[in-house]
Amino acid sequence: MPWVLSAGWDREGPYLVLREARRRILRPDATFPLYLTLNGPVGDLEDAPCLESLREEEWLAPPWYERGVRVLVLELRHPACAGRILEALGDRATRWNDVLSPTQMLLLSLGVTCCQEVDDSLRPTGNDDLPPFSWVRIAFLDDFGETPRPDTSRSRRALILPRGDVVDVTDIPDEIGDPDLVLYRGTALRYMRRLGILREVLSGHRVPVRLDGTVLSREGLPGLVEWSRLGRLPLDAVSNARGIGDVLTSMEAEVALRRRMLHRRGQGRVEAPRRLSELARADRAGHVLTPEPGILFGVHQLDFSSLYPSIIVKYNISPETVNNPHREAVFEVPEVGHRISGERGVVPEAVEGVLRRRLLLRALRDAASGEERGVLDARQSALKWLLVASFGYLGYRKAPFGSIEAYECVTALAREALSRAMEIASDMGFRVVHALVDGLWVQGEDPHALAEAVTEATGIGMRVEGTYSWIAFLPSAEGLGVPNRYVGFRNGELVAKGVMASRRDTPPIVAEAQLSALRAIGDARDASAILGARERAMRAFAEAARRISEGDVEPRELLIRRRLSRRPEDYSSLQPHVRAAMLSEPGDFVEYVLGRRPYPRELGFRGYSRKAYLELLERAKKEVEFVFAAAKLYYSSGKYKCHVDDKLDQDPIGRGRRYNPIRDGGLLLQRI
Repeated sequence: MPWVLSAGWDREGPYLVLREARRRILRPDATFPLYLTLNGPVGDLEDAPCLESLREEEWLAPPWYERGVRVLVLELRHPACAGRILEALGDRATRWNDVLSPTQMLLLSLGVTCCQEVDDSLRPTGNDDLPPFSWVRIAFLDDFGETPRPDTSRSRRALILPRGDVVDVTDIPDEIGDPDLVLYRGTALRYMRRLGILREVLSGHRVPVRLDGTVLSREGLPGLVEWSRLGRLPLDAVSNARGIGDVLTSMEAEVALRRRMLHRRGQGRVEAPRRLSELARADRAGHVLTPEPGILFGVHQLDFSSLYPSIIVKYNISPETVNNPHREAVFEVPEVGHRISGERGVVPEAVEGVLRRRLLLRALRDAASGEERGVLDARQSALKWLLVASFGYLGYRKAPFGSIEAYECVTALAREALSRAMEIASDMGFRVVHALVDGLWVQGEDPHALAEAVTEATGIGMRVEGTYSWIAFLPSAEGLGVPNRYVGFRNGELVAKGVMASRRDTPPIVAEAQLSALRAIGDARDASAILGARERAMRAFAEAARRISEGDVEPRELLIRRRLSRRPEDYSSLQPHVRAAMLSEPGDFVEYVLGRRPYPRELGFRGYSRKAYLELLERAKKEVEFVFAAAKLYYSSGKYKCHVDDKLDQDPIGRGRRYNPIRDGGLLLQRI
């Protein structure tokens, strides 16, 4: 059976690229619809260019979709004709339903999507496997390894994967064979165009796929395939999408088209006027319980499954269902007072399918092993990002299906759900040590019973993510607790949040030293075991310090990557990354090395400042030292054995009360 590799429009009209034994082009009989409402006399549209047919339909009008309007639908032989028609009409007509691209409209009209298996009649077969597309990856090299910004002066070699051969850039067309997909990073396509080889590299309808174009790039091809299928976007388009919102908005637009609800890009909604007191009550983020710095053992982490999207679906939250003056309200949101009507909204309908699919993929992942488990995890993680975006775009006023009031409904109900979960945990004898938006960290006997109780009480699924044999909550520079700064071992795997190893602007040699030190602690079950691992952990930093001091490092291990929020000349403070950006090519990020002065990788390797990198290493070391200081304080309290299965009512230090490192951990700040 063939697979849909790509689709689009060219000079000859619509096309599909199908992949079976080989790639072939199919020319479907399809037109492009242009939706218009008229604001005045427009003359005879029968003479419009490329017009195949013209009809009138009734559609529901925004913002509340309670009334119908007459819409002209012009079926055009090519979408390129739409611009000429709109230019001729000027302000006498308004265009609608322009969120989906011509390619997406084509795929929707055919009832297929990219990366999908179809039969000879273009009917989907239902095969949910990853498509068997062949691929090659082209990685351009410089002094530091693969570069996302190749240029002719320093990137004359390319690594061809999966073969692993390094070739001269001019030989690339002869070395890649005939893959379906050409994978690349950064500005590689632009570079190959300058070299004059791009047309040959992409000949035969090969599809270029960028691996670092969106947040989804971390999930690789499996994640891109999920997005391609859901958004009806070819892989080259989804890998270069402006953001997750492109896929999400496409799904919402498809629901609106099916219901004949008019929409357009940038239509947004004007927020209703409110008193400052009302705004202060409603405009709040998720619930957070800040932990005290210290170390704990036997902590269970429980998370709501896709809390915000689940709330959107459960409570039917959508711009047209919140405070709709034309519909009867069936629910009033606590705290904020917004009222929700009962007719199914566009956003929850679009989100519900993604929620169900993610639950299915997670179940398949949990039952799988090896490479298959990794692929399924990447696919479900791609859907996680999409679900996260569903909440964010709900509060974006320029989104076609965005509304501040709807956004406030979700955050209010999320705060209520987490507060209820904390109450249930306390009633069941658990100690809540941390809470963050959609998750709880507790100590107690049976976390699965707690998850079931919370799920039943809230109607939103909660699951046990795992148990930390140990977890350390690190302080801020001022010595205060930080909600998302902790390290520990959960289910035998290292978890590191908010420390240098988890930051993208930490050079690899420093990040790897810190990770090695933390892994040396391992799955310790008590404070003495942690203290016993200190010498082993510190060796990782000593070895990194030796390599930095003796120059025994690879250039790529020194690279620091920082995102630029504005042009370098617009910064008021000349931080190292700003100085490097001034010498770099224009872009939204800079990669640089700390030398006598910071310099970008584009200049080639010119040495480095040992002092600067040793200082970064020392900062990473201090974060790990905190873990040992916390363990030492815990050990000195008298609780020499604090295993995961310890009872919580012990009084190990004879004070008439149980030692609580969350409460007593403040002493740490005086000792380190």
